[in-house]
Amino acid sequence: MQTPWGPAQHRTPLGDGMIEVSTATHGGIYVPPNLNREIRGIWRREDCWYEQDCDWAIVALTYPDRFPQPRLDVADELARRWYPEQYNIVMGGAEGGEPQTPAIDLDALWAAVDPGVAEELPADKLEAMMARARTLLGVAEQSAHAEERETAARAAAEVMARYGITAAMLAADGKVSDKVGTWDVTTFAPYTLDKAILLTSVVDAYGGKTIRLAKGGQNTDLRVFAMSSDLARVQVLFPSLLAQMETELRWALVGKPSHVRSDVFSRNFIAGFTAAVVARLKAAEQRARQQAQAERDAQSPGGTSVALVLVGRKSEVERAFKEAFPSTATSRRTRRTGAGVGAGVRAGERADIGQAKVGA
Repeated sequence: MQTPWGPAQHRTPLGDGMIEVSTATHGGIYVPPNLNREIRGIWRREDCWYEQDCDWAIVALTYPDRFPQPRLDVADELARRWYPEQYNIVMGGAEGGEPQTPAIDLDALWAAVDPGVAEELPADKLEAMMARARTLLGVAEQSAHAEERETAARAAAEVMARYGITAAMLAADGKVSDKVGTWDVTTFAPYTLDKAILLTSVVDAYGGKTIRLAKGGQNTDLRVFAMSSDLARVQVLFPSLLAQMETELRWALVGKPSHVRSDVFSRNFIAGFTAAVVARLKAAEQRARQQAQAERDAQSPGGTSVALVLVGRKSEVERAFKEAFPSTATSRRTRRTGAGVGAGVRAGERADIGQAKVGA
């Protein structure tokens, strides 16, 4: 049997043509068209395939008589976690569904991260922006409401990007000091190397460099090189991302296919989470740069471009890195595939990366 993930290696009939399959890399449930039509459109998969990380819960909740109670309990928790809006609509029985009332006003979250702060001193402006980012990251980590967490996450990423570009341009104009700094950090077991890759990827998105200080042992020691304002962003964001990732991973493991080892699933999850987070960081950085350039063109046409300032900053970091470690080889990263990657990507797409509407 051919599946979206390759030839099926194991098949478990669930009745009436519904089959649960696993392949060498992934798996899921096939729902024949006549049964698939009974799944509510708001979370129906038109290709009739429901992957094994999270989508299978949709099938289980639609056809509960085909699954044992322990799996139904897991499916209910997964659906609440991964598809909160759809869950409220489908399980509430209403076409529009009434979502839970958020703990705070979502519009206030956006307003709170408007970078057009009133502080006159450049350093105070930067500190105000970072304080807002920390507040948003806290909401994303701790809120019990999915919509609130996701809104805070988007807002925080944009604020972090705006903070970075604002600091860079203020430094270029001589209004603040921003020099290369270092940060020694340890990622702890389990999955210490996978967490180290997350750190390295975040640092790279912010124009920095990372080196592993020693090999061997259960933990990984690293040194980060970055401009001081970018280093501040990493120091705030990385611990938050770790906390969010570990929370999401615990939930994802609840629905892990029984034939997939937990360590393999977890590493795949972290790889997917990292890829999604980095893509969002880079997109937020690009938007902030474009807006900063537009503002600069309006205020002082013909001045130093944002791109040139950023190239200069990256060169400073490279120079400091090479002075400290003159003979360092670049390591090659392994691309992971298989069960857990998809769940990690979805978690990374929701993670709070410090993002908001960037105001004037």
